[in-house]
Amino acid sequence: MSTQRSVLSSDLALASKLAAGLRAPAVTAPLPKKGAVPLPEKSSETGYVRLRSRYVPPPAPPSPDVFGATAWNELLDWAIATSGGAASFLVDRHGLVVSWRGAIERDDVERLGSELAGLLDAASRVRGSFEGAVRTLALDVGGHAVTVALGDDGFALCVVGKLDVARETREAMLAALARATHTP
Repeated sequence: MSTQRSVLSSDLALASKLAAGLRAPAVTAPLPKKGAVPLPEKSSETGYVRLRSRYVPPPAPPSPDVFGATAWNELLDWAIATSGGAASFLVDRHGLVVSWRGAIERDDVERLGSELAGLLDAASRVRGSFEGAVRTLALDVGGHAVTVALGDDGFALCVVGKLDVARETREAMLAALARATHTP
């Protein structure tokens, strides 16, 4: 870094003139009428604006008393709603698709299911120095986030979306899968 006063970065008048050119133009649009749009509250302590959002809790997991196609569909719909994904599907340990819901084509879900079979087999052997088995997987497949919850009975609940699924949601997926397959 130069300490010479002759360089442009030391010219305060020039810096001030350049900074003035960076200011945004004044807003000339009229303000909305009072009450038409709720304005955020500004905190006098911090100067920050607090934005309010409506938290919508995820739906309750499917009932363990339901069985068959209804149970699978409820589980898959719940997984989509809870994770914010676009689609979900259920595969067995051999990669056979049991059921699927959402915005995914049959060929895509069957291809993903069959390709997951080898991955699920390998995941069951991954231990390293850790205690316990692999419970969830997060994959990036062609720009899509695929989250897999591995049940103890060989079923895998998979969600496809744009974003990875949060740890708490993956845990909820595991619990819902265990209830749906009646495994404690």
